[in-house]
Amino acid sequence: MSKEPTKKPEARPHVFKANGDLQLAEYVRSVHYLWAPTNATIEQVTDIKCFVHIANKLKPNDEIIIRAEDDTFYARVLVRVVRHLDVIVTVLEYFQMKESVDATGDSEYDVSYINGRYKWGFKRKGSSEWILKEMQTEQEALVALNDHRKSLAA
Repeated sequence: MSKEPTKKPEARPHVFKANGDLQLAEYVRSVHYLWAPTNATIEQVTDIKCFVHIANKLKPNDEIIIRAEDDTFYARVLVRVVRHLDVIVTVLEYFQMKESVDATGDSEYDVSYINGRYKWGFKRKGSSEWILKEMQTEQEALVALNDHRKSLAA
């Protein structure tokens, strides 16, 4: 009588457990935020030597969100290689703003948070009357202030 050869069980694909494997360090991805200096370009902030001071805190597949202090650009980059003193990144998304929005040096208007309403707005300094309010973010209020200035100049 001949015996049939025994079949080896097929290798099952690795299945993640809901509360197990995904918590392991090799599956965790961190997102870091970086404010680029005023007048910096995307080429300067994605240079291989730009992240020397934080290279030991990064790992491959981490994401870095870069925003310019003067609001001229926004970028998302992916960390590909981390070595002792340099980091190689790839730009995933890059958005160039049309113009810088800055009202910090403005002596005529005050952009502030309306505490009781949980909204942002702006008014003339020394006046209690809001020119425009009910905006969700400070950035939105600054853009509205720029538009208001342009309409007054026209």
